[in-house]
Amino acid sequence: MRKVLLLVFVVILITPVFSQNRAPKKIRQAFENMVPNATEAQWSTPKERVSAKEKKYTVNYQLDNDSVFSRFDYKANWLITVTYIPIEELPEAVTKEISSRYMNAEITKAARLEEPGFDGYGVIYMYMQDQWTIQISKEGKILRRILKSDGFKFN
Repeated sequence: MRKVLLLVFVVILITPVFSQNRAPKKIRQAFENMVPNATEAQWSTPKERVSAKEKKYTVNYQLDNDSVFSRFDYKANWLITVTYIPIEELPEAVTKEISSRYMNAEITKAARLEEPGFDGYGVIYMYMQDQWTIQISKEGKILRRILKSDGFKFN
């Protein structure tokens, strides 16, 4: 009897640990309906404690040969899909806009972004010792720009 109680206690303690990185069934189903050919799906949720309504579920997966992630809200609404691409696959309008605005900028990472109402690109680049992230349309219009570093620090 003691062994059974111990086993039940261990299962109760371990179950939340393993279930933290698994999305609820309705969210997994929404993903599977959206991307039926995805492989190697791995789910994650934010580490910090948030209310159920603020929780976002992220799934990293492979689609053909692409590394992709998608995010869903607690109601299984799709929020964004990010597909990492080689820098060479960026449209000419995108690279031309970056190089004309930020002379000598070095693009370090590129991704195709899909959100409700937006289909474009996300680009990370180095410019004047700072790392920047931008959201840019296929036509080369910069929609959002975020400074991701504080440059180089000197003591």
